[in-house]
Amino acid sequence: DQMGSVSIALSADMRNASVASKADADEPVLDDFVVEIYRSENQKCHYKDSYVNTERKQIDLPYGGYPLHAYYGDALGYGFGKPYFLAEKDFEVKGSGSTVSAVAKLANVRIKVEYDSSTLDGVFEDYYAVVHHASHADMQVEFSSDETRYGYLPSGKLLLEVCTMTDGK
Repeated sequence: DQMGSVSIALSADMRNASVASKADADEPVLDDFVVEIYRSENQKCHYKDSYVNTERKQIDLPYGGYPLHAYYGDALGYGFGKPYFLAEKDFEVKGSGSTVSAVAKLANVRIKVEYDSSTLDGVFEDYYAVVHHASHADMQVEFSSDETRYGYLPSGKLLLEVCTMTDGK
């Protein structure tokens, strides 16, 4: 097999993950992404490392087609502070010194529940919302009445349940 090499240039599109307050930020650092390169024809992994160890490196690969996967987080993770970012790019190795550029984007669902406390506080002792994943009942995020953080769930059909308490029930 003839050999070539590539370098990887990863960036992240934070438009759907940015928040006004950095205290709430769930934005990943590019260095923490995992970079994987597979061979297209047999899906054999030819390279896997963190982006911090990949960024300025020439990666030697046999000529051919490859998909690049770079990710941060868990695709099936759910809860607060659980964003999942993914970059995918198909590329060909047919020489040395080329750069493969890929942009990671938020790949799970980011949710925030805001309540109108001026309406709800006078009617209910307490209230909260639960967002469930329709295909995985155990995947849920509960938003208490004073919750201000973003929650994350894998993409798919989501269900919202709002619960209230009056007279201790």
